[in-house]
Amino acid sequence: PYTRALMSAAPELRRHDGTDRERIILQGDPPSPIDPPTGCRFHTRCPMAQAICATTEPELIRVGDTHAARCHFATDNAAN
Repeated sequence: PYTRALMSAAPELRRHDGTDRERIILQGDPPSPIDPPTGCRFHTRCPMAQAICATTEPELIRVGDTHAARCHFATDNAAN
């Protein structure tokens, strides 16, 4: 979800097919880098967050041949 939000902020205004890209606006304030939250660092702003995200830091897992992610649900949403 964090990468999708970053990609939606890129300056390209139109998709290759000419349609407008949907801009993902994250809610809430970024967590403190000095005192980060427990669990997943992004869970306070993630639209997909569930209870496990607040308590358990996700492991780095491979998503495809050239990508990796730290998300409990990365393999569930890899195709999205």
